[in-house]
This record gives sequence, structure tokens and C-alpha cells, in this order.
Amino acid sequence: MKLKIYVEKLGYSEIHVFKNGKDGVKGYKETLSENKDPLVLLDMGLPDLEGDVVATKLLKEKIDLQIIVITADEKTTKRVHITLSTGVSALFKNHLPLMKSKKQ
Repeated sequence: MKLKIYVEKLGYSEIHVFKNGKDGVKGYKETLSENKDPLVLLDMGLPDLEGDVVATKLLKEKIDLQIIVITADEKTTKRVHITLSTGVSALFKNHLPLMKSKKQ
């Protein structure tokens, strides 16, 4: 949720947070039906689907969707390469203090 607060401080007011990939895909489709043009911040480590699967599903709905993937993986991993090959806009390594939980 720290990321949500950070994004709000950047001036974004309509922010939707989903607990897993399936809910995110469903929520995104609802957003599209409202004729909105969202920016998606996607965690690669979701509990139900891999980030590349979610990105592929979202990009099938809107080919020019802007997706920023957030990951703890090194940029050289196979999973990162697969996700980047889906057509996402950018990838950020999860090393920012605002994104770390208190447990880390």
C-alpha cells in the first residue's frame, strides 16, 4: 500500500489496487468499459498468476496499454526476459525504500 500512497502524492486520484492477477484482469476490463485509459503498475510476483501472464492478458485487451512491471528479480532472469517480451512499457527493480515492507 505504500506504493498507492506514493502514487497519490504524485497527483493520481483514481487508483485501483487488486490482490491478485485474476482480480486485476477483471478490474482492468471494467476500467476499459468506462472508456478510461489507465497506467498499470504490475507486480511480477502475484499469488495466482505470473506477471507475464497478466501482462499478456491485459495487452490483448488494449495493445498500446502502458504497463510498468515491478519486480524483486534481477533483470537478467528468464522470468524478467519473458515478461519484457510481452510488450510491457518498463520494468523497475523493487529496491526502492517506499516499496519495501517493514518485515524486510
